[in-house]
Amino acid sequence: MLPLTAMKCKNNDEHRFVDVLTDEAKCKLCPEGNNRVEFISGLVRDNKIFRPYKKVFTRTAINTYTKTAKEGNLFSLIPIVATKRVNDSLECKFEGYIDGITKEELKLFENIRVGSYISSGFGMAKLSIGEEKEKDNKENVKMKIKRFNERYKNKKEDKTYFALKLVSDCKLDFEINDKYYSTEEYKNLWKDLLNIGSDYDIDVAYLETINYRGYDTSQNKEDKRERAIIHVLKGSVFVLKTNNDLDKIYDDFFKNPFLV
Repeated sequence: MLPLTAMKCKNNDEHRFVDVLTDEAKCKLCPEGNNRVEFISGLVRDNKIFRPYKKVFTRTAINTYTKTAKEGNLFSLIPIVATKRVNDSLECKFEGYIDGITKEELKLFENIRVGSYISSGFGMAKLSIGEEKEKDNKENVKMKIKRFNERYKNKKEDKTYFALKLVSDCKLDFEINDKYYSTEEYKNLWKDLLNIGSDYDIDVAYLETINYRGYDTSQNKEDKRERAIIHVLKGSVFVLKTNNDLDKIYDDFFKNPFLV
């Protein structure tokens, strides 16, 4: 998942990405004066933008009490139906880890089902076991934090700076109001929402939000809009700063279920 701080060359898609947190906002491979870059978002694979194949499915909403169709309500699912094209056919393949189970136990299964829409054909997959890839250990994570702290352009205090990136959308129970917030009030608001503790402060945030608000036409009222739900989009980045050492940062965040 590309962070929202990533930029790419406007002239050549083959040139590597730059990050505004650690790099100048220009392509280092293009000649000076013709090295403009632009913000980019989405997925990346092999240092190139990766665009999976998606499809929209519209379904009837379900009444949570009667477990039957909810009159006047529809919703849409936008699943990834393929990850690559092979000749004239589409192929859907994902790689990942299943924690809490051994390789020998995995061999007992041919198929897995994940999620709540498996009866509609979603979340059903054929399981194959590949080579196990080494996960980041504590020393690797500490090294990445140290390297980022050394390269971070906006460092103003004698503290350790590190970045957190959302790899999926984050749904917040957040009330919308017309109050004016100062920059510091916004930072404190996000600090509370992220529950990062008093030892850490938000230095800067690069994020994008979207409001989801459906319509309930079964309601006999003039305003049929439902309560808006705020999503912070995947790729959003929070740069935190602290006086804690690298071991303490690792213990507080890498082991935090909210972030893993």
